[in-house]
Amino acid sequence: MKKVVFLLMIAALSLGTGILLAEGESWENPPVKKNLTVVLSFDLEVPEGINNLPWILKTLENHSARATFFVTGEMARRYPGEIQLLVEKGNSVGSHGNYHEYPIFSKKGAIALSLYSGRSFNYIWKRSTKTVEDFRIALIRSRKALYKATGRYPVMYRSPILTPSVTRNMSYLKVLKETGFKIDSSLLRRYMDIKKPVVNMDGIVEVPPSISDGSFTNIKMCLNSAEYHARMGYPFVIYMHPWKFTGQEHRESFLKLISDLEKKYNVKYMRVDDVAVNYSR
Repeated sequence: MKKVVFLLMIAALSLGTGILLAEGESWENPPVKKNLTVVLSFDLEVPEGINNLPWILKTLENHSARATFFVTGEMARRYPGEIQLLVEKGNSVGSHGNYHEYPIFSKKGAIALSLYSGRSFNYIWKRSTKTVEDFRIALIRSRKALYKATGRYPVMYRSPILTPSVTRNMSYLKVLKETGFKIDSSLLRRYMDIKKPVVNMDGIVEVPPSISDGSFTNIKMCLNSAEYHARMGYPFVIYMHPWKFTGQEHRESFLKLISDLEKKYNVKYMRVDDVAVNYSR
């Protein structure tokens, strides 16, 4: 009888203090954190983003993280010193086009992106390459500009607005390969239903983006997405825009997200090119 009373007291104490263990846990073996590869990537396309690079670089340093920056040729020509600094800090640089043009080769594709983005057809069509050859020229010009700024030709590309995820026109991949690119990060995982960490598409390694910084207003959704990626063994690729970090609220949301990720998971930060190499083996 005394033993039963004693056990009931222990159970009551555990409930009161919230320390009952879940099934499979023990005091000697606390729950093991899942591993999560986090890929921080930034699309640098407008001058407003340049002023926020020092804060971004400092934040990366504070978290012992390196990132990938997709930079337009125009930004590389205007701010070569700032782009070179990204590389000196251990980050990798890819192309974001020459003038942030969309790889759209038909009016049908422009209509699709217009409906998706909420922008007018004329706006989208004006900023589209329109032909495969003009897309090739834009890529070559962006590569030359990035080489001049960094001393390295870029091997990675990301389309503005992840255009091919919407148009579903994969002909851009052939042009990437022909102009010296090896890695693409333009096909959103959930839109393209990609069921592998990375995929080889016509000789180009696709590293699918997972979420954008537009999702930072819903941290719970971001964490749910991270949990899915951790469970599946996929890299969690976050694509962001430096110009958005002008506001304190956006900075705080980003800091909260990576802090929450580091608390919940064994986080390993990788650049996009690191993912392409490590997950292709």
